[in-house]
Amino acid sequence: MKAAFSYSAGLLIFLDDDGSLLRSVPAFSKVRNELNGQRSFSDPNDVEYSENSDGSQGTPTMPRPFPSGSWTISGIEATTEKWLQPYKLITNANQDLDVWALKPNGTYDKPTGEKIGDFGYRIHFANGSQHTDGCIGLYDVDDILWCKANLVFPIALEAGS
Repeated sequence: MKAAFSYSAGLLIFLDDDGSLLRSVPAFSKVRNELNGQRSFSDPNDVEYSENSDGSQGTPTMPRPFPSGSWTISGIEATTEKWLQPYKLITNANQDLDVWALKPNGTYDKPTGEKIGDFGYRIHFANGSQHTDGCIGLYDVDDILWCKANLVFPIALEAGS
């Protein structure tokens, strides 16, 4: 089984080992950040943090879309997190992000010039949101339920274009 995500087509496709199409899923990876002016610089609750390789919280960063490249979908987990429920597909996707300094009031200040690895990239139902913090978002909850019922792990994932 293989999967491919196309940013431009807005599709996540799942293929059988023989290359036949199993499912084509409308999907996206749109973020709110300083580049598009959609991330707040005045609300400390809008600060995003990287995720360390062990799953712990890292340092303040600005979200970036799901990284292009070859990754692995290793499994699926149940979650009660509002924007991720009911399941999230786990990937090993990661990328280096700029570390951001915070002002004394806890809001974004400016990049420090340092980089940090960010490992928290998942595939999940976006629960009505048009943005993620870099994950691949699915528009329809039925698609993540299909994943739970039909996918066999690990799955090679190509993300790009």
